[in-house]
Amino acid sequence: MIRARKKSLSGLGQIAFITAGTLLAFGFCVFAVSGGYFRSFLETRVSLNPEAPLSEKIGAFSPKPSQKTKIVFDSKKPAASSNVPETQVPPLTADFFGASFAENKPGAEEAEKPFSKILISEVLFGTKNSAREEFVELFNPNDFDVDLSSWELRKKTESGQDSVLVSAEKFSGKILSQGYFLISHPDFSEKFGAGTGWSSKSYSISENNAIYLFDSSGRLADLLGCGSAFDYEGSSCSTPESGKSVSRKAQNQDTNNNLGDFVVSEVSPKNPVVLALLPSSTPLLSLSPSPSLLQSPAASQVSLTSAQIKEVQFGLTGSLNSDFVKMFNPNSVNLDLKDYKLVKKTASSGNETSLKSWRNDGSDGIIPAQAYFYWVNSNYQEKISELQTQGIRFFMTTGTITETNGVALKYQDAMVSSINW
Repeated sequence: MIRARKKSLSGLGQIAFITAGTLLAFGFCVFAVSGGYFRSFLETRVSLNPEAPLSEKIGAFSPKPSQKTKIVFDSKKPAASSNVPETQVPPLTADFFGASFAENKPGAEEAEKPFSKILISEVLFGTKNSAREEFVELFNPNDFDVDLSSWELRKKTESGQDSVLVSAEKFSGKILSQGYFLISHPDFSEKFGAGTGWSSKSYSISENNAIYLFDSSGRLADLLGCGSAFDYEGSSCSTPESGKSVSRKAQNQDTNNNLGDFVVSEVSPKNPVVLALLPSSTPLLSLSPSPSLLQSPAASQVSLTSAQIKEVQFGLTGSLNSDFVKMFNPNSVNLDLKDYKLVKKTASSGNETSLKSWRNDGSDGIIPAQAYFYWVNSNYQEKISELQTQGIRFFMTTGTITETNGVALKYQDAMVSSINW
């Protein structure tokens, strides 16, 4: 019997066999690809473009590979021509960011300011000297200061024609708690020490005008009408004669009746004709005390805050007695000079000499708010006549000053204001 002998492949034969198998497998793959076996798979595989938006990358992993899902916010919707369905994400609410975000959100509407009652306290409708010598005085009965920015003062004629006196654009200033604010014709602002003036010199008021005060939100704060005025609160007040004013009977009296609340009075800007107060839980003055300026019981109706020296004249050529000191009350309340004194100091010795003390002047030493006042040498008749004509408060003594003197205004021994000291 013939037996076939089994032969084993040599090392070279094994290498040839493996190589042939590899080529066969590669050929099969080429055939499969060319035959389209994996074509459908390749068309549905995931391909991530590194430059694509994050939403498209997320959509690429959708469980439905034939349909992408784009995630968008309301504020960024795709174009109308897009056929890609979208999943809407509700806009984030203020709660997500916290309450402070809602309060500080740009464009959020500001809450309307609380109403602050400000009263018309005195009105002067001109004098025999000038129809433009006129003012409207305001009083703040609240226990807090009030910003008057963007307020408005208007009038109506007897026939009802409305016009502005101080526009909202030009109205500015602050009225202190229990303090005053004066508005006058621009030609008399310095005389009265007004906080502001009519918006135009062509504006004026007359005794039969109705005067309206509006706050910055357009709400009516107060109204005054006298005689045959077009409008008034309750009943119209009495018409004052030329050179007289109408003022409240008491600083905090407001019964919404002009006839009952106002009386014809002598002109006294910042100082109502009747100083008595109606019962009120709010004190007349609510001021922060100054370290060097303490309020005395006798001065409960006025402020004891600082005054200012504005100008000093040390005589004139040929008239050595032509001396004056011009001072100013910058406060929104009256200034009591009772414990004030005006002094001079010589440069050589440093000695102080009194020019004027107001200790015994009583009510004559009360200076209206935001008003000028003078000390004048009693022999300077030209200046005295000028101040009398202008109606500006002044005080006279025989004292003199020279250009080598320093001049100071003191409260007791505390320096308040000085020049060349």
